[in-house]
Amino acid sequence: MMKKFSVILMMCSVFGHLNADPLAITEFNVETIDTFSSDGKVIATVPVSSLPKTNIPVMEINDDLDLVAIEDNTGQIVWLDTYFVKLNQGKKVDLPCYKIGHTDAKDSREAGTMGFGGTCENAN
Repeated sequence: MMKKFSVILMMCSVFGHLNADPLAITEFNVETIDTFSSDGKVIATVPVSSLPKTNIPVMEINDDLDLVAIEDNTGQIVWLDTYFVKLNQGKKVDLPCYKIGHTDAKDSREAGTMGFGGTCENAN
């Protein structure tokens, strides 16, 4: 019974990833935006109206420079800074947990951590 459940759970997770929407730009946070070369050099500042309207598929991602490549209305590949666009999928950032120091047993009331989420529960 447990094996069947494990197989079903695994298949659901695999097929869930296959049906996930591809990365796309859903919105712009500015009226004009800088376009970049693939190595991060500014090429031009263009009005957002010169780019496709909504759900623009991202063709490539440069995680080091936080740039995404899209195809503009003329069919050319342009790179945009992810800071100025809204993507349909969020970026996950791992935040470290730090143990809060204790001065003395009689001085502390409750242990705590600095960080976010359930990953910090066992830090103390």
